[in-house]
This record gives sequence, C-alpha cells and structure tokens, in this order.
Amino acid sequence: TARYQESGTFKSYISRAGGFTDKSRKKRSYVVYANGDVRKTSGFFFFRVYPKVEPGSEIIIPSKKDKEPLSIQGWLAITTTLTTLVLVINQLNQ
Repeated sequence: TARYQESGTFKSYISRAGGFTDKSRKKRSYVVYANGDVRKTSGFFFFRVYPKVEPGSEIIIPSKKDKEPLSIQGWLAITTTLTTLVLVINQLNQ
C-alpha cells in the first residue's frame, strides 16, 4: 500500500513496495482502477509500457509457479513410452 502521488509512475509504486522479485511475472502485471476497469502491461520487443496509476488503483503483479524437477518415475515413464513407440513403429515397418 502506498499513497497516491500525481508524479508517481507504475515502476515508482513497485519500487516503493519493495520492487519486483525473481518470481514476478512483469509481463502479466496490471492495474485495477477504482471504477473497476483493468489495464494490463503491454510490450513491444524489449520495451514494456506500464499502465497509468490513478487514485484508488490497485497494482497486481502475478507470481511465477514453482517448477518442480521431473522425478525418476517421470523420466522412467517417458523413456518407457518412447521405447514402446519405437518398437511399434519398427514392427509396423517390417
């Protein structure tokens, strides 16, 4: 939560709240205005255009999901499936 400042930009409010983290999805950030309108961050190549912040606005920064590494059972299932597929294709070609 931060007080509204007329000269405040989207990034200045983020900075005042502690900044983006490694898990922040900057491209998916958006502003919910007091009247219910929503404006999302847009981008063009490497440039991002952040929405304007108005009094009563709420800035939302979604977080990235935690990725879990594939378990041994997962690798075994993939290997077994691919091996079976190769054997079936081989049998069909003979």
